[in-house]
Amino acid sequence: MPTWSHSRISTYENCPLKFYYTYVEKPDVEEVLGDNIALVLGKSCHEALEWLYKELSFGREPSLDDAIDYYTQSWGKMWTPDVIIPRFDEKTWKKLGIRYLGDFYNRHSPFIEDRTVALERMVRLKIGKYSLIGYIDRVAEASPGHYKIIDYKTTKRLQGQDWFDSDRQLALYEIGLRQMFRDVEEVDLVWHMLHFNKEIVSRRTPGQLEQLKSDTIELISTIEAAEEYPAKVCGLCPWCSFQEICPKKKHERATTRMTVREFRRDEGVRVANKFVQTKLKLDEWGIKNADARKDVLAYSKQHDTSKVIGSKAAVAVSTMKRVSFDPKVEKLLKKEGLWEKYSKLDSAALVRELEGLDPKIRGKLVKLEETKESKAVRVVKK
Repeated sequence: MPTWSHSRISTYENCPLKFYYTYVEKPDVEEVLGDNIALVLGKSCHEALEWLYKELSFGREPSLDDAIDYYTQSWGKMWTPDVIIPRFDEKTWKKLGIRYLGDFYNRHSPFIEDRTVALERMVRLKIGKYSLIGYIDRVAEASPGHYKIIDYKTTKRLQGQDWFDSDRQLALYEIGLRQMFRDVEEVDLVWHMLHFNKEIVSRRTPGQLEQLKSDTIELISTIEAAEEYPAKVCGLCPWCSFQEICPKKKHERATTRMTVREFRRDEGVRVANKFVQTKLKLDEWGIKNADARKDVLAYSKQHDTSKVIGSKAAVAVSTMKRVSFDPKVEKLLKKEGLWEKYSKLDSAALVRELEGLDPKIRGKLVKLEETKESKAVRVVKK
């Protein structure tokens, strides 16, 4: 049984296919893509702040310039030419980290607000039959029994307080901290939002922590039972290392490297343009552009891609699964005295009602289920 983590769970929530590539079966390719620039920024800042507090724990107080020098060295060790930079350039991103360190240093110097207990502390916790692991950026003690779980964030999006009050990661760390230390009375969950020079604090009640345990067990059970891992488009896609082989991104990624001449001659661009053009024209007449649709489906299947890029728009291919029932279902429901109650429901609604039925009746209905697949082809933004 694998050791779980917040990161492992979040990867599945954000994109099941990325979870598959990361934890189930790594892609059989020599190299996909390098790290993304946000990871380089985040790790360099984390390492500099970890170094700063280590120095402080020995009674030394480095200057801001010392901290920036350490940050610069960390950046240099991580930087490679294949780092993914969706926007701007390396110099712009590197300067962000220097600003973050300056704001943090000036806000917290002379660093006497609490006592550091641990840095990059590995925490193990047991929830039901599952083992989880995590790393806390910094554990501090404000007063005897009053601990802080501190996390540094370089994200450029500031969520509302409700988001922090429902965050899973640091709350899981609190469960682990309470399992490790017996003197824990109060715990502050603290996020240093470095991009905004803000500090956000949240607390959890015992009831909320118990609910989190139940929710986490249920979520991990769902992931373990998964048989399919579909790609899911989200805001993290531009930073993903698997764009080259992702069905939803591979053609888009390929077209960004093409010359104008290559783009115009690309087979995918050609079939996408044909579909978009005929769709726009023929929709006015109420006629389906069957030939163009067939070409897109053929290209999608041949190249294992679900998004084909055109000149002005893209074409998305998705699989639709619809559940229907054998006509014998009417006879069965009438026999069981349920026809009056369920006759007005469509197939999807009837499937949702199955859980509430007697197991014997449910078993008979399940045998009459028929799942049919169809392909949907639609014009979307590039």
